[in-house]
Amino acid sequence: MGVLGADNERWLDVLEQGRSSAYARFFDIDWDRTPDELGGKLLLPVLGEAYGNVLARGEIALAFDGQRGAFALRYFQNSFPIDPRTTGGVLFRTRRRSMVAPATPQAGHSLQRLDSGDRYYMPRLYLVLALLGVLFAGGCSPPPFDAAAEARKLLQRDAEWAQAASDGKDIDKIVSYWSDDARVIEPGQPVYEGKTAIRAYVIASLKTPGFKIHWVSEKPVFSPDGKMAYMPGVDEMTVPGPSGAIMTVHMRGISIWRRDPDGEWRCVVDIANESPPA
Repeated sequence: MGVLGADNERWLDVLEQGRSSAYARFFDIDWDRTPDELGGKLLLPVLGEAYGNVLARGEIALAFDGQRGAFALRYFQNSFPIDPRTTGGVLFRTRRRSMVAPATPQAGHSLQRLDSGDRYYMPRLYLVLALLGVLFAGGCSPPPFDAAAEARKLLQRDAEWAQAASDGKDIDKIVSYWSDDARVIEPGQPVYEGKTAIRAYVIASLKTPGFKIHWVSEKPVFSPDGKMAYMPGVDEMTVPGPSGAIMTVHMRGISIWRRDPDGEWRCVVDIANESPPA
């Protein structure tokens, strides 16, 4: 059910009356489990940017809704009716600014646009919002971190990477799984830092006769904030031996991943060493 806009009467009644609305139970609102600092108010992802910037541009308007016979705050297509108990204060303030509503107001008639310089009225506006049960937010709150879903996503991404490396055909794709600031640490090799160095290492490896690599990683372990993860794994690599004959090397590895701002996981540290003799 849509709850923004200005055409859902039951939702508008909840905004106007708060938890005492007859329709409060129609919506999945847990009034008693909101963060303490909200004090039972609702957090809505409404504003396109910081509250002060929106207010300074006059994008929040006080209007009279003739169809509902009530005042409301308008933000583009969104409408937030104010608590009826605050109407007296609104009329008093609009009268002080010589902007009294007409005798027969039209729906949506704008009485005033709120501005950051209106020091007298702003504290009362916050009170109105509190009684409404609406707290404007400067952007959407991030969704809770879903470790199970991210684990599946990361394992799938790692498996695709391993397959691309095993195929050895698309260098750009292979390198794309590392971050720009990644480091690769392999036995008997220097530390490769950054994509330019890593790309050169990948190209040289793929040109080596008989070279092939594949790995399988274990379930990732995430940092508490869900922004980092590490995965142990086992690698199998074929390379020319001391005599020139192809030999298989078994290694243990660990990769450290970072979830970048675009939501994509990229490897930032890639470490491997040879497995101990069986």
